[in-house]
Amino acid sequence: MTFRAAAEQVLDEHGGPLTATVITERALNAGLLVTAGKTPAATMESQLATSVQQQKEASPFVRVAPSTYALRRWIQEGRIVTPEPAGEDVRIAFFPDYASVRMVLPVLVGVTRVQVTGLRAAIWEHRGTFEENADWTDPDAWIPERLSGEHQKVALRIWTGTRKLVNPRHMQGHWLLASGYDLLMEGADGQLNLTAAGRNFLEHSEGTTVRAIDDREGVLALLAILAEQGPATSGALLTPWFDYLHRVSRIRAETTARSFLYHRLRNLLGRGYVSRVGQKYEITAPGLVWLKASAYAERKTVAPDETRRLWDLVRAQSDAVRSALRDKLAAMEPYAFEQLVGRLLEEMDYTDVQVTTRSGDKGVDVVGRIALGITEVREVIQVKRQQGNVQRPVLDMLRGSLHRFGAVKGTIISLGGFAKGAQGAAFEPGAAPITLIDGERLLDLLIENGIGVRTKTVEMLELDESDLAAVEDASDDTTN
Repeated sequence: MTFRAAAEQVLDEHGGPLTATVITERALNAGLLVTAGKTPAATMESQLATSVQQQKEASPFVRVAPSTYALRRWIQEGRIVTPEPAGEDVRIAFFPDYASVRMVLPVLVGVTRVQVTGLRAAIWEHRGTFEENADWTDPDAWIPERLSGEHQKVALRIWTGTRKLVNPRHMQGHWLLASGYDLLMEGADGQLNLTAAGRNFLEHSEGTTVRAIDDREGVLALLAILAEQGPATSGALLTPWFDYLHRVSRIRAETTARSFLYHRLRNLLGRGYVSRVGQKYEITAPGLVWLKASAYAERKTVAPDETRRLWDLVRAQSDAVRSALRDKLAAMEPYAFEQLVGRLLEEMDYTDVQVTTRSGDKGVDVVGRIALGITEVREVIQVKRQQGNVQRPVLDMLRGSLHRFGAVKGTIISLGGFAKGAQGAAFEPGAAPITLIDGERLLDLLIENGIGVRTKTVEMLELDESDLAAVEDASDDTTN
């Protein structure tokens, strides 16, 4: 039989939904399938998913849960409910980290849904404007100042109940996750109570509720992309992530896709499933274990061990080159280092780039112009080849020199880092902005723009069993 025909018979005999893995096992044990492939469950998953996505209402199958399928005619027979329509996955924009959600859930028990949504509406009324931004950083200050009555009471309950770790202004994602996945539900008295799914979420960091949310919200798909691609910047991840969103969600704007990607990467970083070195993200060993333990382990989306070893070699080589580049920069003559930064700016589309003279530059080493929105502004750059942290006085001196060059913003580039005082003063309200580029970010920019390094491309073949299975399936259907 073809994979689809075998699946239809297995489901019909069982009388209820089954995962692609169980369908495959039963089909093989019953002799309905004979295959030499090493991943028959992945092929089955591909065949069923393709049928559901492409044939739509004409498909004999429906997806009722992650990797779980049923027969469409069971809907008419009343044996299963109509599954959610396609394009309903990946819905939460401000996807939260799970640790903070676990703080919020118990605090919302006993509160009504109307109180939560009313608080969100009250906060929205004070959102400010582009010209006059509202400051939401200190809930101890803005809650009594901007809220009153029931709204103030609920906001303080969230703020103090989470030990002042969850700002009520930024819990939209927490509420959407809790309400959208029925972690909290209203009781007869109208108050919110924890559901069984909510208790599972609180008590088991790798439980069934977390796994279902990870699957529906694209978290597992993102892990699979990282497992296949190896270390990658968010920009490199955007294309495969956007392709995935096109298949499973209603998201069509690239800016929205980028925002969804950012919040899910933060979630994975917080759980230790992804690490970040410089600007590149990489799946960790615990992340790979979680991915393989999920339904995605049944689909041909997780890189095999051989591919992982290749990526490990690539990363080791990249790390060695990165370290050697840093050493070269540290040993470079100061004026030559400034010339290098000038070249970098030109590669980054700065215009009229000029490296100042060796003396009398008043703390400014490079001057250039850069597009800012629909206009072009002048920017001054100071270069520090020191390995230690740059202190606040250096920033103040550069800011004081802006008017001498007719500049509206500045940048400090250092091989080292920046003291907390300098970081805090970089974007002070009412003061000219000063961008801080530390050593790691500088290395990223040089590598991204091909300065001091060369990229070699190696092509690698990979067997696509699902593609071959689709050809076989089409051939059998034609024959029959």
